[in-house]
Amino acid sequence: MALTSCSVLPNPSYMVARRKRLLVACGTGIATSTHVADRLSREFAKRGLEVDITQGRVAEIGAYVDDVDAIVTTSAVAGQFGKPIVSGIPFLTGIGDQEALEQILRALNGGA
Repeated sequence: MALTSCSVLPNPSYMVARRKRLLVACGTGIATSTHVADRLSREFAKRGLEVDITQGRVAEIGAYVDDVDAIVTTSAVAGQFGKPIVSGIPFLTGIGDQEALEQILRALNGGA
């Protein structure tokens, strides 16, 4: 009986990358965060990106920070959270929105 060599290939099911997660926050967690989250959802879909978007209030960032890769806010943020924070105001005004989108994409990919 001859021995043959066999290599074990990694099972792709073990190599599933975690989806990127983004928090979109505003003062109330309702109005402007909804607009920005909808806009970002469309932008990600156009690029074939799967990003989980959570909406919340700026006051709740601390509760979400461990579960997200980046934060987008339409309000001022006090404090450091150890995650990239990008202004969402350009998505409300239309001025500088592409630059803000690029910042978000870099932040989700591990850059600031």
